[in-house]
This record gives sequence, structure tokens and C-alpha cells, in this order.
Amino acid sequence: ERSSNYDKLCSQENAARAAKKNLHSTGAAPMRKVNDLSDPKKAKAYAGFLQRSGTLKGTVEYVFAGSRYKIWVPKENCTIMFALNECRCPQPSPNNPSGRAAEPFGDDAKRFAKLNVGQRSVEIVAEGLTNGGVVTGKMYVGGGAKRENFAKQLLSSGLGSIDYRD
Repeated sequence: ERSSNYDKLCSQENAARAAKKNLHSTGAAPMRKVNDLSDPKKAKAYAGFLQRSGTLKGTVEYVFAGSRYKIWVPKENCTIMFALNECRCPQPSPNNPSGRAAEPFGDDAKRFAKLNVGQRSVEIVAEGLTNGGVVTGKMYVGGGAKRENFAKQLLSSGLGSIDYRD
């Protein structure tokens, strides 16, 4: 069964094919360069800029632990290592089987974060930078009236504790 918009879709595809756009071009696809700020030197160079930017929209690419993430920020065309500065979660078990054991509830906190923010759009407010080049700050999930601080969700579910370090 065909879509009700089948004729429109066919005409759009034929127009793209005639213009030799992207998929229909004969050349190689353009390479997209993203600044990877996992290197501490690069992160320190961008830190002031990220902090002055206020609220930034991004997508969580990877969850390392309940409170540590890799986030892609399309506006700045960069990926950053990000940690919540209000909350500390237990360390999960490492990916290699010969590593140390997980702290209690570490794997649960990581699973909770993966389910709630993994591959999802978030808003971050960069407030600082660690010596290791990890941007620290607040992260908000949801939109509109449902916008909520993710640290609050971790704390209310009992998977994290307040981080008293300054």
C-alpha cells in the first residue's frame, strides 16, 4: 500500500536526482568536521566560550556513568565531556571484564541515565571545567512545562548523592 503523498515524494526525489544533490551526486560525500573537546587543552580553550553561551542544546551521545556523559553541541559544532556538578553517582562496572567491581547501584545509575537521556536532546548550562577537561554544570531534560533538572531525577530515584565539592 502506497503513501497518500506518493506522487509528491516521487517528484521531490526526481528533482533531487536532476539537481544531483547529495545521494544522487557523482562526487564523494562532504566530510563533516566536529571539534572533539575530550582533550583537556582544547576543552580549556573553549571553556570560557561555553560558559558565556548560557543554555546550550545538545544530544547525549554516550553515557559513561550516571552523572558523566559525552554530549554533541550542534550550535558550537563540538562534542564535550560533561559531568553534573550538583550530583555524584556511584561508579559502574568497567567495560572490560577483568576490571574492578562496580560500586553499589553504579550500574543501576548508568542504566537509568541511558534510558532517560541516552541519544536524547538535552539543555546544558556550563558552569566550570575540571583539570581533566570535563565541563561541569547542570543538565535539563524534557521541554516546556516538563523541563526538569536531571540531577533532581537521579537524587529522587536514590541513584545519586549531593556533591558537596566546590
